[in-house]
Amino acid sequence: MKPVHDKLHIARHGFALLSVLGLFIGTTLLVRYTGNETDAALNFYYIPIILAAVFFGDLGAIFAAILAAYLTWAYMPRPAAETSTVLPPLLVASVRALFFFIIGVLVSKLTERARRRAQEFESLFAIAQAVNSSIRLQQVLQLIVTSVKRMLGIKAVAIRLLDRDEDGKRYFGHAISEGLSHEYLSKGRVIVDESPIDQDVLAGQTIQVADVARTELFQYADELTKEGIRSMVVVPLMSKGRTIGVMRIYKSQPRRASAEEIRLVNAFAEEAGVAIENAGLYESLQESYYETVRALARALEARDEDEVGHAENVTLAMDALASEVGCSKDEVELLRFGATLHDIGKIGLSATGSAGGDAWSAMFGGGEGGDELMTLHPIMGRSILEPVKFLQPIVPVVLYHHENYDGTGYPEGLKGEGIPLYGRLARIANEYDLLTRRSRRGAPPLSSKQIIAHFHEGAGTLYDPELVKLLIRVIKRGDLEPIDETIGE
Repeated sequence: MKPVHDKLHIARHGFALLSVLGLFIGTTLLVRYTGNETDAALNFYYIPIILAAVFFGDLGAIFAAILAAYLTWAYMPRPAAETSTVLPPLLVASVRALFFFIIGVLVSKLTERARRRAQEFESLFAIAQAVNSSIRLQQVLQLIVTSVKRMLGIKAVAIRLLDRDEDGKRYFGHAISEGLSHEYLSKGRVIVDESPIDQDVLAGQTIQVADVARTELFQYADELTKEGIRSMVVVPLMSKGRTIGVMRIYKSQPRRASAEEIRLVNAFAEEAGVAIENAGLYESLQESYYETVRALARALEARDEDEVGHAENVTLAMDALASEVGCSKDEVELLRFGATLHDIGKIGLSATGSAGGDAWSAMFGGGEGGDELMTLHPIMGRSILEPVKFLQPIVPVVLYHHENYDGTGYPEGLKGEGIPLYGRLARIANEYDLLTRRSRRGAPPLSSKQIIAHFHEGAGTLYDPELVKLLIRVIKRGDLEPIDETIGE
């Protein structure tokens, strides 16, 4: 897309240049053959001057004004002496050139200001859309700091959120930044009680420092100087009437910010505050959803003592394995719901069993009827979750967590890569929990070495061999269970 945009940009400016030159030629011919230097036709020169100012800025306006002044002096016919104006011709031409210059530069400045305002509105609109459509705080804050840095042409921008340590001290933790070095960001936390400027900002004030080298109000004044920061602006991030963080604007020159810059920074800070508030509401809602799902899973497991904790342990194994695979944060959160609800279909089988004798106990106690009934719970789980829109992405976890890699599993007998990734992950996570909780079913517990041997043996038949390698790496690293000292590499 960028090469296409560059070509359009070049074509647009090429067309504008040809238009300016064409208007100069046309106006010169018009004035040359229809009047003298006092003719009103000279005003047509303002058209190419304005056009040059709009497309090429100050330089274009100045060049066009000089060219217009030269053309009106060099190529225009001179009036007869007896009809000459009171003012000398050179003075008249100089005054006209001054007007050309003033109009051109004025139009250039107004055009630049209009473009800057348009960019501001465009950036604020994009951020407002992101705030309303995205629940990922880091994405929105990154968009904000990038936009502020680009529009103000400054050295760096940072957003820090207010927090408390174990001793109750308030500090600003790093949330997101643009333009700051790793060395500067790793300098340590900003303790509010040790930073007088941040104390004022927490009170709701916008603070600016025109020369960092001449103030001792910062906790890390030396680090600021080493980073090449000479001036800065700090504005509060507000949510529901209270300060929740700060936005810092860093410049490489010692100067005060203009009122326009302060206005723009505060506008972006307001959007950041809204984004942080929305993210908090989403996290709270997500946590409520997840706790409800966990309660539902516990209610299901309460029917069988051996099943208590199964969903939670599968979730832990799924988290570790999905992170090792490289799933995004969003995917890991979704898989957490899927792992917790992977046996939700047993609720439907429970209802069926209550109407048809001892089917539920047969399902957990063995027997042909129990085995046949067991194969239905993934399908029943899918039918339960499909109407819930936000849970649809994790239906493969519920439906395919008993599919074997060689196609011998159920309910659909899928094979190899035909089994969705989420299903292959769930198959391993589910089996891992069953192996580690054998003691609850009367069997001796397996060591980490035995568990690794089991998955080695089942790789390519029961389990995806690539995922088995990742699981073994997780186990050896100790992310799931304490590993035995006898396990080799």
